Amino acid sequence: MHLKTIELGGFKSFADRTVLNFGSGITAIVGPNGCGKTNITDAIKWVLGEQSAKSLRGTKMEDVIFSGTASRKQTSASEITLTFDNSKNVLPIDYSEVCITRRLFRTGESEYLLNKTPVRMRDIRELFLDTGIGTESYSIMEQGKIDFILQSKPAERRYIFEEVAGVSKYKSKREEALRKLEKVGQDMLRLNDILVELESQKSKLDTQARKARQYQKYLDELKNYEVNSLVQKYLNVKETNEVQLKELTAINEKLSNVSIEIDTLDAKYSELKITLTAKEDELISKRTEANKIDSSIAILNERILSAETTKKENLVRNGEAEQEIGQGQIDLNNSSSELAEAKKELEEAEKIVSTASEILAKKTEEKNKLNSEIATSNSDIENLRSVIFKCATELSELHNRKTSIDSFLKEINNRIEKQKEQERETLSKKSEQEKIAGGLNEKINGINLTLEEKKKKAENLSAKINQLRTDIEKNRSELLSKKESAAQLTAQMEALVQNSNYELNQKIKETFNGRVFGTVSDAIKVSDEHISVVQSALGEKSDYIVVDAENTAIEIINWLKNGNYGWANFLIMSEIDKLQISYSNVFSGKKISDLVNCDQKFRKIMDFLLDDATLKNENIYSKGLISGGTVKNLIRGGLETSAEINRLKNEITIITSGIGELTESIKNEQGEITSTGTELNNTTVSAEAEKNELMQIMAELSSAEESLKTSVNYLSILSAEYENLNNQKIEKESEIIEITDKISKCAERENSVKTGFSEQTSLLKKLQAELEKGARDFTNIQIDFSVKSSQMENIRKKIKSADTTLQFASAKIEKSKKHLNDSADKIAVMEKIISDSTAEINKIVTLKDTADDVLKNIEKERDELKNAITELENNLRNHRTHQNTIQDETRTLERAVSSTSSEIRQIETRIKEEKGITIEDAVNNFQEVSIEQDEIEKLKKKIETLGAVNLAAPEEYEQLEQRYNFLTKQKDDLEKAREDLHNAINKINITTRQNFQKTFTVVRENFRNIFNQLFEGGEADLLLTDEGNLLETGIDIIAQPPGKKLQHISLLSGGERTLTAIAILFAIYLVKPAPFCILDEIDGQLDEANVLRFTRMLKEFAKTSQFFVITHNKRTMESANVLYGVTMEELGISKIISVHLEGERVPVAASSSHEQLS
Repeated sequence: MHLKTIELGGFKSFADRTVLNFGSGITAIVGPNGCGKTNITDAIKWVLGEQSAKSLRGTKMEDVIFSGTASRKQTSASEITLTFDNSKNVLPIDYSEVCITRRLFRTGESEYLLNKTPVRMRDIRELFLDTGIGTESYSIMEQGKIDFILQSKPAERRYIFEEVAGVSKYKSKREEALRKLEKVGQDMLRLNDILVELESQKSKLDTQARKARQYQKYLDELKNYEVNSLVQKYLNVKETNEVQLKELTAINEKLSNVSIEIDTLDAKYSELKITLTAKEDELISKRTEANKIDSSIAILNERILSAETTKKENLVRNGEAEQEIGQGQIDLNNSSSELAEAKKELEEAEKIVSTASEILAKKTEEKNKLNSEIATSNSDIENLRSVIFKCATELSELHNRKTSIDSFLKEINNRIEKQKEQERETLSKKSEQEKIAGGLNEKINGINLTLEEKKKKAENLSAKINQLRTDIEKNRSELLSKKESAAQLTAQMEALVQNSNYELNQKIKETFNGRVFGTVSDAIKVSDEHISVVQSALGEKSDYIVVDAENTAIEIINWLKNGNYGWANFLIMSEIDKLQISYSNVFSGKKISDLVNCDQKFRKIMDFLLDDATLKNENIYSKGLISGGTVKNLIRGGLETSAEINRLKNEITIITSGIGELTESIKNEQGEITSTGTELNNTTVSAEAEKNELMQIMAELSSAEESLKTSVNYLSILSAEYENLNNQKIEKESEIIEITDKISKCAERENSVKTGFSEQTSLLKKLQAELEKGARDFTNIQIDFSVKSSQMENIRKKIKSADTTLQFASAKIEKSKKHLNDSADKIAVMEKIISDSTAEINKIVTLKDTADDVLKNIEKERDELKNAITELENNLRNHRTHQNTIQDETRTLERAVSSTSSEIRQIETRIKEEKGITIEDAVNNFQEVSIEQDEIEKLKKKIETLGAVNLAAPEEYEQLEQRYNFLTKQKDDLEKAREDLHNAINKINITTRQNFQKTFTVVRENFRNIFNQLFEGGEADLLLTDEGNLLETGIDIIAQPPGKKLQHISLLSGGERTLTAIAILFAIYLVKPAPFCILDEIDGQLDEANVLRFTRMLKEFAKTSQFFVITHNKRTMESANVLYGVTMEELGISKIISVHLEGERVPVAASSSHEQLS
């Protein structure tokens, strides 16, 4: 895949539509500062989804739209299109060519297009994931990004390596999975809360549902009575409705006949209207033809007038041409005479110039010979002068050198004495420093022992605190769990109390204390395994209240009525004691009364209530009745409710006790943490003080050792320097002897050269005198030759002028003759046009008369059609009046039918909605029987006795059960979803770690090699800040140029930082090359040698990727295959010019304002 073109329009300084074509290899973009080069980089970033206006060097996004100049208006929108070659399907889309477009309007509206189809910005970004292309990817290396890569934090640097490793999409999926996991956790919390609430509601709805079923039974009986009454009314109304329908059918038939007549008249009316429309169209057509004829006549008249004007103009021009021919003939004769005279003058002048030329050549030869001899003499003199100067210079240097050596020897002697004194002082100082260092070492060893003890103590205290904190967290978790359990049990107990008469019974017991013994459930004790059996045998009697006497029961009933507290049933102990209870033993089996334990005074009550009830094969037998089934589906009674309430109270008491113990334990542990923390803090403070003292002593020791080391080094330096000074002294003394010998030899050579110099100077003066004389003769001859040559040249110009005049006169005569011939032809053509047009006008006038007659006939036929339509409209109006009268009668009858039909529907709806049966079933089951009002009243009283009934309770209970089951299943599904998400995240993490580790290892090795090549030595490395956490670890860059110590990367020079960033970029490209790469003035801080190494490597990488280099460097430009220049011929408007540097020129598809360099 590669970038084929970029199209800019209205983007920043690119006001006009501009298209840049890109091929393979390196494309350089050059131009002066401020001309808009970097705007091309900004355009690519912007279309790829850049949302930061600051990153695009603006304050708001509208700044990318061309804002206008002094001579140009601003544009209303900005648009960029990138076209990619996707023939290898690198992008996951079924197109061999992919166009990405982004538009922004000044109104703030923005849109993205993918192959001209609107898409989201997210779609564009996902399309380029893991391709190396993006607003922040390594494919765009712009100004300032080098420092960002090198000086950013290790964690911020990681994103580049994630892009190379191809884990960006995995990271995106992982973040999405974590968001889903968080949402699942929140949903789980909500579900748990809802399930707890539903459990408390289920118990309450259970009681309401049982009451609703009894109410429904009574209501069904009442419904049967009311349905019979409604059916009788339904039959009477239906009979009336059938009669009305017959009348309506008759009147509708009459209305239909009238409608047919109206439709017939309408059809005839429409036919006449169509005919009228056709006539009017024909009339318009004929009028149009008549207008065309008038237009043709006008056009022909205009043509005749134009031809006559042209004819007159040609006649006038013919007269002017004849005059020009006469004048041209006169000019031709004059020019011929002048030309013949000038040619004679030229022959004479050429003879004179030839003679002068020969004399001049002879004098020139003599002059050159003298100049040559003078030049030779000058050269000899200069050589001698140079030798003299050289000898003088050498003598001067030798004298200076000797003086310098004498001074240096004196200085060496002084330094030798001074060094001997310094050596004595240094030896004394060294002895003192050795004593100080020994004392400090002993002190450090003592402090280290103390620190080690305090460190162990601090570690033990920290371990103890961590253990205590772990215990507190564990206890807090257990405490929270117990509180939740207590709250849940309390809610269950409150729900049981609210859904039973427990509170009312307790209130009665408190109010009438001593005379009320509680409910039957309170008076007995049953083992847990037999509670359901005994409750089934007792039924609702388990909630009966046991009182001492009848008057107590009456008093309580009155109290209930007065307070409107509710309904209650009572067992009178005094009355039951009078009863004689006998056992019939109708059924065999175990007596249920034997399963009950109670006080002896309540035994007779139990015998009375259970009344021969026996248990056999898990079935209950009593007085001819048998009860059985699944125990868990039995409706909960008072005995079970009391047992459940007692059980919940006991559990709450136990949990509350546990909560108190845990609270006290947490309090004690927190106190222990506080005291241990204080002790740890004291130990830490003490250790810190010891450590500070140790650091201070170590600093003193380091200083002492450094001073000692310095003294030792200084002694060795003094010794070496002393030896060096002695050697220099010996060398300088021997050098003085050599210089003295050279001075004497140089003086002798200087005297010899001066004698030769005098002889050559005399010879030069003689030759110069001869040259001056020959020069004066040569100048006079040369002046005479120039005058003659000038005269000859003037004659030639005169001949050329006369020849030009002769040619012009001949051409003018020919042109005038040609015009006369052409004009005669034009006049003949114009006369023919006038004749033809006149004949055509006569023909058209005849056609116009015929067209006028046809037009009058059509207008007459149209008027007749209009009259017929008017008569038909009156007839239609009368029929419609009659139709309206019949429709009014129909509507009146329809309302009556609608009324009876509505009443029938209301009865049907009432029977269906209120009674729950269809009208057909009700009519089929209808019986004409008389219903006694007493039975209806009795049923109503039973319904009223039930009190407030929640009819929706059974359905609500069922829905609640369904919802509870559904939510339980949802909870299981969420658990599974959470597990699946954990598995998916783990899988993504494993893949990410593997890919990142593998890629990092390869990039690291590449970076080392490329760094070595670019710097021609040195060392570099990439290090992980946390190797144990590959998902979040940062990346450190280590760089050590050749000849330098390892130092922080911020201390490198600008050029070194640039080369390091380039090494990272190319190391990445060896692993995963992006389709293209933009380098924006990356070579700005590189010197000549580094630019050569950079461009050499750039050419190698350009074989696999496109490189777009914005540069000012000539070396970088030389490496490019295509050169684009950005200019601003018009201030504020960027324009493009291009040159292809290899092969044929690449055309630049751009607006008409663009140019190309040749």
